[in-house]
Amino acid sequence: MAKKKSVKKKTTKKTVKKTIKKRPVKKKTVADQLLSKVNTHKQPLALILIIAIVGVSALYILSDKPTTSSNVVDVEFFIMSQCPYGTQVENAFAPVLEEFGSSINFNLGFIGKVNDDGSLQSLHGQKEIDGNRIQACAQELQPEKLMDLVLCMNENAGTIPDNWQSCAKRENLDEKALQECYAGTQGQNLILDAFTQSVERQVTGSPTMYFNGVLYGGARDTAAFKLEICNQLNFKHSKCDSIQKPVEVELTILNSEDCTSCNPAQVVGASKQFFPGVTLKEVDASTKEGKALIEKYDLKLAPAYIFDSTITQTATWKSNEQLKNAFVDLGDGNYRIMDQSTGASYYLDDTERLKAFERLGITLGDNKPQIDFYVMSYCPYGNTAEEAISQVFHKFEGLAEFTPHYVIYSNYQGGGPKYCLDADSKYCSMHGITELNQNLREMCVLQEYDVGRWFQFAIAMNSKCNYENADTCWEPVATDLGLDTQTITDCFDTNAEAFAANELALNNLFGVSGSPTVFIDGTLFSGQRTADGYQKALCEAFDEKPSICDTPLGDPSVKQIVPSGACG
Repeated sequence: MAKKKSVKKKTTKKTVKKTIKKRPVKKKTVADQLLSKVNTHKQPLALILIIAIVGVSALYILSDKPTTSSNVVDVEFFIMSQCPYGTQVENAFAPVLEEFGSSINFNLGFIGKVNDDGSLQSLHGQKEIDGNRIQACAQELQPEKLMDLVLCMNENAGTIPDNWQSCAKRENLDEKALQECYAGTQGQNLILDAFTQSVERQVTGSPTMYFNGVLYGGARDTAAFKLEICNQLNFKHSKCDSIQKPVEVELTILNSEDCTSCNPAQVVGASKQFFPGVTLKEVDASTKEGKALIEKYDLKLAPAYIFDSTITQTATWKSNEQLKNAFVDLGDGNYRIMDQSTGASYYLDDTERLKAFERLGITLGDNKPQIDFYVMSYCPYGNTAEEAISQVFHKFEGLAEFTPHYVIYSNYQGGGPKYCLDADSKYCSMHGITELNQNLREMCVLQEYDVGRWFQFAIAMNSKCNYENADTCWEPVATDLGLDTQTITDCFDTNAEAFAANELALNNLFGVSGSPTVFIDGTLFSGQRTADGYQKALCEAFDEKPSICDTPLGDPSVKQIVPSGACG
């Protein structure tokens, strides 16, 4: 291992667009700085175990702010016309639009970027921009026929936008008017406005959905969408008569205000998917009630999620035996989600927090921040992160510490040699044993050489080999880089299992379950996954910023679009 440092959704009426509002210090001793940094350690964005193990056809989540003064629900979907996930939700929401008619006010937004020179950029290229534009024209000119056109185009999304004319003809849209809009300034202005809105509202993922201004994070099927509309209408609609209201369940969240970025939103969202009638109660660890909960249930980490006994009356609990495996029976009728299922990693005890940071080898107060990044060698999202971080490394080499890590699973897909290194299937990788072998080879390069050579090798392997052939492809790559293949092989044979065990322990300690996961001085990075995004966060971690922080890494006239997904 690298040497560690010492201690650290057919509308029936015209669309109405909604506008939603966006949302000098006393010098500290090194010990003070360390405790301060530890107290702001972010909870990892947990890829929650209970989602992975439960197979349910519809996971429902109801928004927190149902409509009480209107019989119309404002719904906004932001999509990319060629994104399969965007087309999925459009197809699923269309029957709900048809069923509820004028009770839904629907707007379709489009995700993209406007460059400084006025040019447009979309993740899937110019054809997607053109597909967005023709659909924006249909929404403007014939909103009552919008979904007819969209659904037709979705039947063969790979041919978007070239299939719009045949679809317009089939669905009886005004082809001439659409063509004039599409080819003229009206269409250009419509898509320019749409992209500008998506940027202003910081919408980057397709689909992003809002119901009455509240971000929707639930299931993407027709039944779930119908339930959400009924919730927004307080079930006061004839179409809701057959839908049973969910069982009310109280969820108590024990958190700490000292952990300023321990955000329970993702776990709360997942809980609502399984238990749509959940209500929330938040308790801080420093309060009398909080301390009593800690003592009563012997809580070690925050946030902690405690459900009352009514959870056992819910349909999900009754029908999914595996779900219960993610909970601890507290013995008094209440249940707590296990920490390893939520990714909770903020130690309620100061001493335990400090020990966790020591494990990463972080030193604070030395004006040399550390970036720890967890990847899988053949996760495309992780590869993108590696390539962006490498730019930062080459600029800040010697001024900051860069430490790569790997995401390791135990018993992945039931274990076995297809995925795992050892006979007990403790050390496995998502894309198979070849990926795991490559993870460990890269760790050998890190140990036997240095992080600079690691970046060279990892990035070359990203482009020249893949998760199927890396075991035979790596040697020519290493040789071309001047790396000794026998040294790497000997290191692998000697250290592979120990390396995997260490990485798994770190994964468990910091709640890492997806690639990429990035920490800067122990704080989870949640910014833009671009070189400039990583640079900005790194520079904020300096006690005194070096002047090179003032110079961006990328071309400021080019707005990068980086997928926000993860392997995990």
